[in-house]
Amino acid sequence: VSTQSTWGEERERQKKKKEGLKKAQEEVKSRVNPVLTDNFSNVLQDSIIYIADLKWLIGQMKEDALLQTAAEIDEILQRSEQNELTEQNKLDLCTYINKRISDMEQSMGVDRFGSSLKKETTKKEKVSPKDVWTEQELSDLTKAVAKYPGGAVRRWESIAAYIGTKTVDQVIRRAKELTGQLNEGMVPTKPTEMKQGDAKPLQGPTSDKKEETSILDDVWTKQQQKEFEEAIKKYKEYKEKDKWDKIAEEVEGKSKKQCVERYKYLANMFKKK
Repeated sequence: VSTQSTWGEERERQKKKKEGLKKAQEEVKSRVNPVLTDNFSNVLQDSIIYIADLKWLIGQMKEDALLQTAAEIDEILQRSEQNELTEQNKLDLCTYINKRISDMEQSMGVDRFGSSLKKETTKKEKVSPKDVWTEQELSDLTKAVAKYPGGAVRRWESIAAYIGTKTVDQVIRRAKELTGQLNEGMVPTKPTEMKQGDAKPLQGPTSDKKEETSILDDVWTKQQQKEFEEAIKKYKEYKEKDKWDKIAEEVEGKSKKQCVERYKYLANMFKKK
């Protein structure tokens, strides 16, 4: 009887624990509801929170952390007498949730899509004055730029962490240099001997700027991402052969090919959720 009683008590405790956790999750979700959307994107936005991202975040948190989060959100919102949220309230709320998502990813070592994150080394980096980039580092830079596109929260910090041997300033400087070289019809020499500023002319004519390919082709600003998502909705009923020309016209600085590739990329990331 004693064993059965103990087992029953334990089951009751577990039941109450699950109920408490579920209630705490709902507390957070109800507070974030004004800025929630069921649209999808792999990039955290300034003015909206994706439902899938919020579900991932609260799914990693314990009851006490959830309740603390709900309390902190209440402090951020500071509702008016009319009990309506201002635009600034909403922006502050999104900033807070996005930071919690980013911090959770870093603490777990994986992002919300399940991909592993390389942790920043605690040792001081030994970088030569000429800042030589190896072939492997450039390869990692290419992958990281695609993994963390324009508009992503703490984008350059994440790219630097992915590479593991370069500072944020070095990463930004190198990315800008490569973009400038490609825009001028220049490409680097051997990657293992590449130093900042080193480049040689391409053989033959260069392509139109809007269609050129570079490691930064996947860089999308927040404004471009917004224009892209609005254009997708606007022309969703158009025939496939006409739709992408129209969408490209709506996105400043992006070609039809880049818009198509962006859509495929985002669709693939959505499937991973």
